[in-house]
Amino acid sequence: MATLRYTTEELIESLKRTRFKTIVVEGGDDIEILRDIESKLSLHCGSVNFVHAGDKTSVLRIWEEKESFPHETIGFLADSDLWLFNSERKNYPKVVFTHGYSIENVCIQSPSVTDFAGARIPTQTSWTAAIVSLIDWFSAEAAFHLDGQNPIFNVGVGQIFDCNAGFALTQMSKDRIAAAPPLYFAYIRNIVITDPLRFIRGKQLFLALAEVLNKHDGDRPSLKTLKRMGSRTANPAIDALVVELANSFY
Repeated sequence: MATLRYTTEELIESLKRTRFKTIVVEGGDDIEILRDIESKLSLHCGSVNFVHAGDKTSVLRIWEEKESFPHETIGFLADSDLWLFNSERKNYPKVVFTHGYSIENVCIQSPSVTDFAGARIPTQTSWTAAIVSLIDWFSAEAAFHLDGQNPIFNVGVGQIFDCNAGFALTQMSKDRIAAAPPLYFAYIRNIVITDPLRFIRGKQLFLALAEVLNKHDGDRPSLKTLKRMGSRTANPAIDALVVELANSFY
């Protein structure tokens, strides 16, 4: 994976001349996860290079120039984020969007992660409690977004729930939920409860899992360890993503 930082326009000019299969990705905090996916994709369809554009806006800006790139050479991967709850992704044909909120959600669905958590938290009661709190918190913030207000997603899980009170919601979370547009809140929550590991923001899911594990036996795994556990080992969700990417080249 190319890790040098280029401007979006520099990447566009470079891709116009490339002879190698390339996937344009967001990058950022997910570079190591993406390297694992890059390796698996290369095994599937030959040598492939991932280049990181920086964010979803840049990936889609590069996608707009797709007709100027060599035929069947360039593909695109981006996080769905809150586009999971609208039809915006349909406006970008052949861009591969994550099935869940982000690439981190693909990792946390790995059997290796769930088995690891299950072995360390046999009753799963605390993990379930944390998930319930995350469902309500996330549904409220997504509801603010759909209502045209500013959501607050960049928070630590300690601001969402109280690790010393059974992972119950903090007063700040309760206040946000009470203020959320009720119709949007109900709409989002009804979706999220069907598959929390898919829809809740992956960053908070991993942070919550680390907190639950630490609370259970005092041994907090690093986020990097948990994420790479999901991206390096056998993971049907990543396998499905790899197949989709292999069929996405323009």
